[in-house]
Amino acid sequence: MPLYKARQGKDEKGGVIYGAPFAYEPKNPDGPAAENAAAKVEAGLWVEVEPAEKPLEKRTAGDLKAYATERDIDLGEAKTKVEILAAILAAEPKQD
Repeated sequence: MPLYKARQGKDEKGGVIYGAPFAYEPKNPDGPAAENAAAKVEAGLWVEVEPAEKPLEKRTAGDLKAYATERDIDLGEAKTKVEILAAILAAEPKQD
């Protein structure tokens, strides 16, 4: 589901639009909040933004397992978040 953020600049009447420091994600993609967000995008008040990836250290154990599965990383006997994270970091190439 897309995220939305208020656009900075001026609206069609010259009023200032302040960009929100956060992104908004409607909980129900078919509900009124999603329709409202889409209307604001169409009016030029909001823009769709790509969600930023959480750093690995801030993800849950379940998210880390999914991350490892997507990248074919063998977790071996890792069970805890710390063990899973260590296995992922050991398997990924070092970035300079």
